[in-house]
This record gives sequence, structure tokens and C-alpha cells, in this order.
Amino acid sequence: LPAPWQQCTVPKMFAHAVASRGGRTALMYKGGGIWQQVSWREYGERAKHVGLALADMGVRHGDRVAILSETRHEWLFIDMAVQWLGAVAVGLYPTSSPDQVEYVIDDCAARVVFVENEEQLDKILERLDRLPALERVVVIDMDGLHGFSHDRVGAYEKLVAFGAELAIADQQAWERLLPTAQPEDDAIIVYTSGTTGAPKGARLSHTNIISNISAQVHHLGFRSTDRIVLHLPMNHVSGAVLILSLIHI
Repeated sequence: LPAPWQQCTVPKMFAHAVASRGGRTALMYKGGGIWQQVSWREYGERAKHVGLALADMGVRHGDRVAILSETRHEWLFIDMAVQWLGAVAVGLYPTSSPDQVEYVIDDCAARVVFVENEEQLDKILERLDRLPALERVVVIDMDGLHGFSHDRVGAYEKLVAFGAELAIADQQAWERLLPTAQPEDDAIIVYTSGTTGAPKGARLSHTNIISNISAQVHHLGFRSTDRIVLHLPMNHVSGAVLILSLIHI
């Protein structure tokens, strides 16, 4: 690792993994009925494009960016992009009702929310006028939204394409942002299920996450040749920590 975990951040560990592993497979997902592979280099590029677009929107250190989606590969790119900027990623259960979605987004004061599809977008649109901090909604899967237009809603595909243009225009912009996050900063906020009252947001720092994944990799004996199947939702703390373990192996 580039530094002892106590003095490191998740983005710095990720940058080290991308640089050292390059074309090796980082993750696989089912697409078109077959397994699609994403290399570490591509993982890094996708996170860069999302992150540069978010930075252009004005997302800065400490800002909250929410994700309302089932587990999918785009979640990983978004999550890493947000943390690279020193901002905070906040996952929501995709089964959440509009009331629950409104509560979490308002409670964490998210400036941007990524939603998976039309179904999840509808939950936001129902309460958009009651979410004053929310500036932008980005839809990952635009199926069923042909012809839809809203001044605060955009497509993930267009956001990534714009980020790629920014990366070409300034090839050092992404690297300059890497020192933004500090070990003691919040990296993610994980909300409880709310079964005993209103959901509570647990703030996890980079140091907290890295110490957890370091212990997990050590005690479970993960190796770089292993394949890890993610069965927990990404907004669950165990799901988030498990997938971040990849950057440590």
C-alpha cells in the first residue's frame, strides 16, 4: 500500500490498485446474458469521468451525494468518484418508499442523487419540491424515459461522456483532486433500516473503512486470485466494506 492504513484514504488505495493492476480484471457483471469484465484501468477511468463531471457541477469536499439503486457496476464508479472528491457517498435501500427516500435525502442534505431507473426517479420527483438542498438527479438507466425532460434531471450516460471530455481537456485535473479527502473525513454514510424509529445515519471515515477492510482481508484470507460474489445491497455496510476489500487484496 502507498502508506500505512492509518494515514491513507480509500481513493489513495484505489489509485494504487489501478496503477499496479492495470489490465487485470477488477469486477464482472452480467450484461446481455453474458459476464462482462471491467479492468482496473477501466474502473479508474469510469470513476474519473463521473468524478470530473460532479466536480464541474460544484460537488466539493464534505458534500453528500446519494445513490438510490439496486446493486450494479455503476454504483462502484459513482461511489469511488464521490470519495475521490472528498465528498460523502450515501446509499439508499432501493425498496424505500417515497417518504423514506425524502427523509434520508433531506437528513443528509444530498446535493446530487443518482437513481437507477424510472421507478426510482418517480420517488424523487414526488418529493422534489420538499428537498431544497437537492440540485441534480442523475438517472442511470433511461429505459422508459424517452422524451422525458426536467431541468434538474439528467442521464448518467451523458454525465460520463461530459466527464470524459473534461479529462481530455485537462489530463491532470483528476490527479490534482486526489489529496482532497483526508483519513479522518467521512467517506460514506450508512443509514439504519428504521425499524425502531427514524433511520439513523452512521458516519464512517476513511480510516474506519480501511481498518475494517484490512482486518477482513487478513482474517478471511482473501487472495488476489479469488472471486468474491456480492450478495448484499451496496447501501448495507457489509456490502460496501466487502466490495471495497477488492482494493486491498
